[in-house]
This record gives sequence, structure tokens and C-alpha cells, in this order.
Amino acid sequence: MKADKRCKECLMRVFEGEVELAGIKEKERVMEELRECMKMNFSLNQDPYSKLATEMERIVKKASGGRDFFKEVKREVNEKAREICSTLKVDGLGDAMKVALAGNSLDLLHLPKEEALPTAMRALREPIEVDERRKAIARINNAEEVIYVADNAGEVFFDRFLVEELCKRNKEVRYVVRASPMSNDATEEDAREAGIHKFAKIEKFGGYGYKAEEEHPLIISKGHAGWVTLSEGKPENIIFIVKVKRCGIIASSLGVKPGNGVIKVV
Repeated sequence: MKADKRCKECLMRVFEGEVELAGIKEKERVMEELRECMKMNFSLNQDPYSKLATEMERIVKKASGGRDFFKEVKREVNEKAREICSTLKVDGLGDAMKVALAGNSLDLLHLPKEEALPTAMRALREPIEVDERRKAIARINNAEEVIYVADNAGEVFFDRFLVEELCKRNKEVRYVVRASPMSNDATEEDAREAGIHKFAKIEKFGGYGYKAEEEHPLIISKGHAGWVTLSEGKPENIIFIVKVKRCGIIASSLGVKPGNGVIKVV
């Protein structure tokens, strides 16, 4: 998905929030550096995440002394997600996909942490606007291997249900997470905390968004960043599981209203 001029305002808002969370003293200097980075790197000819957001994240990380300033927030959300998921039961792939979709509500860049879990609980009861689960199940049944591209901390606990269901069907699962802490993205530590390693091989990637190889097995991609980076060009053999937040651009590209859920197969 190509960038839109509205992405500028949204990205600046997100990174201003990160600067606040990191407790950076020289806020104005860092914000000016972020604005300059935006000016130098923003392009309507590429997606807004791959290069630009990565560079902006590096600026904030450097100004914070390299700290994982999301660590405590992620710990709290992981604990609450574990508590909720301990009460859930799924019956097959269809249920597991809906749980994974509900977990995609746990985006701490767009929600205060105290609202994240109630939002996920509501998502479990909401209809799915684009619901291609039957098509997704058929695609899964024909696959031997699945690359599962994770999104955020917290939702890894919701992902586990789908990973387990894939393993029950003798699928080889590669669960892909970020190599080092960035924002609220899931890392190997989060995946292991959720027990994903008991069912899948955990793999790591750098940069901002996972880039698929030219020839790849079936991919299950979670969240906004997955849609933005993997929908570019002519994507094939991908199941997108996306809870659209407040982004009208992503909502429009998926043909849904902001706030609604999508399970889409390409």
C-alpha cells in the first residue's frame, strides 16, 4: 500500500507519543529531528513504514539511550492478555482466526493501555466485515508450511490459539517476530511468554515490516503494518488478519469502515 499525504500527520502523532512515553528531556530537539526525517524520507511512491518509520524509530531510540521504553507497558498488556486467554476456548480454525483478529485490537500506539483489553473483548463479539474464513481454511488445508507474521505484544496470546490449530493439522509453522524491541511490536520474548515456541519455530526479522520472499509458502499476516508492507505489488498466497483501527486510508484500501475487522485471502 502506497503512502498518503495524511500519513504524515498520523506518524508525527504516533512518534510524539513515543517521545512522551520515553520521557525524553530534549523533546523539542527530538521532535524537530523527527520533522526533518519526515521531510527527507516521506514519499507517496512507497509504503509509509518500511524506511520512514524505521528511521524515525531510530531517532527516538537513540534519544532515549537505547532503552525499550515500551517494556513495562508491554508487560502489563501481556499479563492481562494471558488472563483473558485463559478463559477462552476455540472450536477449530474459524474460531481461532476470530480470536486472532480480536487480539489485533491490542495496539498501544492507538489505544491507552487501560482500554486495550476491553476493546479486545468487544472484538470477540463483533461481526467481521470482510470474512473470508472459509477461503482461508481451504488455503490452510492445502498448505504444508505456514509463515505466521506477528504484530504486537499482548496479541501473541490470542495468536497461540491459531498456531495450535495449525499444528493440530500437521502444518509446519514459522512464527515471525521483530529481532529487537521496536515500539509495541512482538519480540521473541513475548512469543515465548505466550508459549508459541511449543508449537512453532520462532524466526526474527529486522527493519519495520516483514518482507516476503519472491516464492513463499502460505503467509498469515497480522495487523496494519502487515497489510501496508505485504499488500504492495501483486501479493499472493497471503491471509490478512486485520482489525482496522482509526486509519481511514487502510480502511479504504480494505473496503471497510474504520474500527471493523478483516480476514482477507489473496
